[in-house]
Amino acid sequence: MAELDLAPSVESRVRESATRRRPAVAWTAAVVVAAVAVAGLVWSWRTPPELWPAPTYRGSDRLPVGHTMYLDTAISVRDESGNGPQSYRLRIDSLVPRITENSAQATVALLVCTRNGGTLGVGAQVDGLDASCTSVLPFTGRQQIDLGFMTAQILLAVTATVPGTLQVDGVDVTYADGGRAVTQTSGAELTLTAP
Repeated sequence: MAELDLAPSVESRVRESATRRRPAVAWTAAVVVAAVAVAGLVWSWRTPPELWPAPTYRGSDRLPVGHTMYLDTAISVRDESGNGPQSYRLRIDSLVPRITENSAQATVALLVCTRNGGTLGVGAQVDGLDASCTSVLPFTGRQQIDLGFMTAQILLAVTATVPGTLQVDGVDVTYADGGRAVTQTSGAELTLTAP
């Protein structure tokens, strides 16, 4: 009597296994592609707006020894037209001035000026901000700020203790707009001379 081979051949088992795996592999690939696309959209959607890169302007001024000079850092948000919007709310995590020279042994503090609605910006003022600000508070880190010429300006308060020079090459700003934080150098390059 002849024996029957009931076991499937190795070749047919391989074919059958590959046929069953094709839909699973295709489904897995589709899920991975969709996940990467969604992650890319979320990444770009949660990217904060770009600030004007440093230097937003270059300025120089005389800094009287022993007096405090308040200077607008000129940190502002770019919009699609290339101009800064009227106001833009950002969470600012840190501000670090890039001081490249300080032979004037100046103290430097960062402040937030809440604007008084007038048309006189801070620019550079000595010993007072009443003409431009309704309130001036120290920047303490991780603050929501409505950044704009008519809403709030970030200032440097500088006091020279001896004759010399203070050079500030912008400010490193770490900020976010509801999503991930980024760091960018923005603001003015300032040279202050205390005679």
